[in-house]
Amino acid sequence: MSKTITLEIPDEVFSSFQKQAESRGESTEKFVLEIVLKNFSKMKGNLSKQEKDQALVELMKFAGAGNKF
Repeated sequence: MSKTITLEIPDEVFSSFQKQAESRGESTEKFVLEIVLKNFSKMKGNLSKQEKDQALVELMKFAGAGNKF
């Protein structure tokens, strides 16, 4: 079973995700899911607010990542 999550992100971040996905021949949704899953696998237990903020900073690095994947 799967669930749907709606994210509100800045247009420039979405545009970057979309470009990266297209360059890989993937949908934007699949690309974002891969980012989430890669980062989720690194997490252990509950995160503090500081850890969540840092995780967001790390996620945002992907916004301009070019072809690093």
